[in-house]
Amino acid sequence: MPINYKTYPPTWKSKIVPAIMLRSKGACEQCGLIHGSKVWSVQIKKWRGNKIVYRRIWLPLDPMLMESKAKEVTVILTVAHLDNDAWNHSISLDRLKHLCQRCHLKMDAQYKAAKRTCHNLCDWPSCDFHECFRKSL
Repeated sequence: MPINYKTYPPTWKSKIVPAIMLRSKGACEQCGLIHGSKVWSVQIKKWRGNKIVYRRIWLPLDPMLMESKAKEVTVILTVAHLDNDAWNHSISLDRLKHLCQRCHLKMDAQYKAAKRTCHNLCDWPSCDFHECFRKSL
C-alpha cells in the first residue's frame, strides 16, 4: 500500500525515521531480522477448525530449500505506528517500531480486521474509526 506522506508529521523523513533506525541498529524490533538480509518464504498448510488455511513462514537461507517452491525474499524494514494513526503528529518515539514487512503486516492484521468490522457495523464514513478501534481493545 502506498504511503501518503501528507498525513505524516513534517519531520517524519528528516528526524523521526532516522531516530528509529538508529535505535533499531538495522534489525527488526520484533523478530530481529536484519534489513537487506535474504530469507526463504515457504507456504505451509494449517488446520483451523475444520478447514485448511495456507500461511507463509520465513526461514533462513538454506540450499536444501532451493528446489522446493520457496521464494527468496529481501527483508525491508519500515517504521510502524503502534497506534495505527499516521495523523498523530505528536507521537512519541516509543509508539513507533522498526519492523520487517512480515511483522508489520502481522501487527496491522488486528487493526484491519477491526476496521472491516467497524465499517460493517457503523455508519461509515461518519464513524470516527480510531475511537471505535480503541473501544474494541
